[in-house]
Amino acid sequence: MGNGRFNGCVRVFKPQAARPLITFMTGNLKSAGATSPAEGQNKSMLEGIQYLRAAGCLIVVLFHSRHYFSEAKWVAIDTGGISTLSFFVVSAFVLMYTTEHITRAGDWRAVGDFIGKRLTRIVPLYWLAVLIASSGYWIGWLSTSGSLKELYWNWNPMLSSFIKDLFFIPHPHAVGIPEQIGPLVIPAWTLNYEMLYYAIFALALFSGRLRVPLALALLGIACMASLLADRSVFLARAYNWKAFLEFGLGIGLYLLWNRFGLRQRTVSRGFSFIIAGALATSLGTWAHSRFGVATGAALLIWGCALLPGSRHWSLRFARKIGDASYSIYLFHTVVAFKLAFWCLDSFGNVRFRVDAGELGKGVILLAMGFVLVVSVTTGLAIYQWVEKPMVGWLLRKLPSSASSSQAIQSGIGCRSPSASQPRITR
Repeated sequence: MGNGRFNGCVRVFKPQAARPLITFMTGNLKSAGATSPAEGQNKSMLEGIQYLRAAGCLIVVLFHSRHYFSEAKWVAIDTGGISTLSFFVVSAFVLMYTTEHITRAGDWRAVGDFIGKRLTRIVPLYWLAVLIASSGYWIGWLSTSGSLKELYWNWNPMLSSFIKDLFFIPHPHAVGIPEQIGPLVIPAWTLNYEMLYYAIFALALFSGRLRVPLALALLGIACMASLLADRSVFLARAYNWKAFLEFGLGIGLYLLWNRFGLRQRTVSRGFSFIIAGALATSLGTWAHSRFGVATGAALLIWGCALLPGSRHWSLRFARKIGDASYSIYLFHTVVAFKLAFWCLDSFGNVRFRVDAGELGKGVILLAMGFVLVVSVTTGLAIYQWVEKPMVGWLLRKLPSSASSSQAIQSGIGCRSPSASQPRITR
């Protein structure tokens, strides 16, 4: 009789009962019984993520351009930080997706390949932007021309700041906000977070199938360290704990999308989530709720991931902008803004860094539109003629990356080694 009770307990608590939770946390779709990403989608691509990246980088350009009109705050662009938050969430989502084939613990070659591709994709173009930015700041600092000094904000680029920027070591703003990371390439402060996340994720990949819980645990440790650290130390102020939560949100979103999101990818379903995400983001921004903005970002990303590919010219152009989003993001303040405001000053008599009240709202909106067009055009040109061939050549030089050149169509992502896996790029 005792044996019967014992056997009943074994049947109730047998290890197989925990398998659905384990497979959900590790992202192992096949053993969980969910639809595999490769089934019926061998040539598909999560193009919706590229549309989201396109929208995000355009918002960033507009947000930064308004600073040149002495804070035209009536232009309410990205006041909730949705674009930056989306970048962090998308980054974690994409890295989870592109490394789902790494399931063996201690796979040094796969992890080394991951690190090599990440650094190849990010660092060379960023170093080029840093060199251009530092050269420009020195020209502005040494120049006797008042307009050049004003254009470069009269910053004094120290050699220590230049070296720190090259190796992603955070340092305060040369002018302005001492609590925030302030590289010479202004938007590149997010790369300091990205590089730290890559290090955390690379460590997690060594565990194979346990990469998800380990990555979440390491992000939790980083979050707690940021919260408990001495606020008088710059690094404690620079690395905001909220960003680590946003990376964790991207991992959680991937787990949900991986388990439920691939069954039907339709325009109606995708736009339903996009509309819900836009509403949540607007409400979160209005209520100054970071949680509301984060919820909206998650819904937007989910909706974009559900959108099927399209051959419509407008979406193809959006995809192109998404492909070039890294170039647009890096070079819009370094190159494009300087060119655009020089043109506005020389031919349109529109001065930068002026009181917004001195210009009509219509003039400011037209000027910001012109800056946006110049930034996108410059970014597309840099992507097509610099980033794409340079990264493709470097990837071909990496070991075991003979097919890696197919992975550089945009962003930070790369193609999974499996020929049957769909592609997603950053």
